[in-house]
Amino acid sequence: MLMTRPVFNSYEDKVEYGLRVVEENLPFFEGLAEIHPRFKRVLESKDRYKLALLGFIFDNTVGRMSEVLRESPESIKKILVEGRSVLSEATSVNDIAGYDANYLGVVSFLFPTTLASEIVNIQPLEGPTGVIFYKRYITEQAKGKVAAGTELTRSDQTSRGAAEQGIAGDLVVDEKIGTGDGINTSFNGTLAWTPVVPSTVTITDGTQIITDDGNGGLTGDGSGTINYETGAVAVTFNTAPANGANITVTYRYENHGNKFMTVKMKLEKKTVSAQSRILGFQWEAEAQQDLLAYHQIAIEDDVATTLVEEVATEIDSHVLSDLYALANAGVYKEIWDSAPPAGTDPVLYRQTIAFAIRKVYTKIIDAIGRKPANSTAFAVCGADAWHYVQTSGKLENGKLGGDINVYYSPLVPANSIIVGLKGNDAVTGGYVYAPYRLEVSPAVPAVVNGQTHPFLYVKGILSRDAFVVVNPKFYGLVTVT
Repeated sequence: MLMTRPVFNSYEDKVEYGLRVVEENLPFFEGLAEIHPRFKRVLESKDRYKLALLGFIFDNTVGRMSEVLRESPESIKKILVEGRSVLSEATSVNDIAGYDANYLGVVSFLFPTTLASEIVNIQPLEGPTGVIFYKRYITEQAKGKVAAGTELTRSDQTSRGAAEQGIAGDLVVDEKIGTGDGINTSFNGTLAWTPVVPSTVTITDGTQIITDDGNGGLTGDGSGTINYETGAVAVTFNTAPANGANITVTYRYENHGNKFMTVKMKLEKKTVSAQSRILGFQWEAEAQQDLLAYHQIAIEDDVATTLVEEVATEIDSHVLSDLYALANAGVYKEIWDSAPPAGTDPVLYRQTIAFAIRKVYTKIIDAIGRKPANSTAFAVCGADAWHYVQTSGKLENGKLGGDINVYYSPLVPANSIIVGLKGNDAVTGGYVYAPYRLEVSPAVPAVVNGQTHPFLYVKGILSRDAFVVVNPKFYGLVTVT
């Protein structure tokens, strides 16, 4: 019995849906919080994006149970909310005990507690093929050399972002009014932003410079007139501008709210498909009996937790591998030599690794033109690099300088530090992890040589997700030598 969901036109639609699922099934989640301390921290964090992710993945999993058991999602949720599972009393839905609430809880808390959730945006998929969202802010008008449709952040390393050129101010830079051909000396045009402030006009062909005299006249390497009210310009250069030379005007205008630049948000969509990974675990009945008798450990619970932790590690590994490749292929890099120069205090020198991280972070900000609002900086260290950062004396409460979150992961090359930015609104950033489903199967008898083995059991996990690069310029690299 398939689930009916609304159409999601934005990521915020998904967030609101996920939060509603958590609210409607809160007793179930509160029960899980008592079983799983890590899950409890997520529930208590009040982080709306992590909670929404939790609800969305829970809903996806219930949808899978609904398909397998041919029961309505509402019936399954009712049983889970009431706490009826194999750990307590029998259920009214046939075989739902195999999908114990405990296992569903392990699955649910996985995503908000991965390292990936701290360093990249996570947008759950509503189906095996779904849509992820990311946003761009672009200008609606041209202003000087800022063309209409320019992003507030830089689109590449060589272009200047609109924000860098002061689009909110009264200065217009390099507005084009003509192109030289090596013959003509006179050019006419009408400036777009008026009224023009007297004594602020500069006209150039890249070599010759002409300015206004404050009374409507043009002087310098030529002559002409300007009407401050209408913006009409008539200019004659002393020498014909070179063929292909841009004739540009830089000026200020009276910005009193009657004319101003506007920016619109463009929400980009990208269709992605989930890929699958499957992992199984097999054990004998004797091992199950002995583990319970001697150590009071239920092997099936332990297996489920182990399988989920393995998948969590693989998710982090995939994300970190991609981010390392992006950072290594980019140009925002620094090399930090672990050997202090002769005559340098080794303790003081160790602090300079923090400066190397900060330098890469600065390069990233410079590359995209600004630090996106509410974004979080991070640095993920490999083993050797982590040792130097830990002993630098610059790390305080897991942060460098109070604003760069620092993590250690054995999944990063030992001598490397991945530096990056993560947008806190889930649609701003350079990388998206898009989970669809993570399902832990019931334990079933294994099949050996074509026959069902009565005392050999197998349990598996199925993960379906997608990994998407949105903007590689959000990442850089420090290499320790």
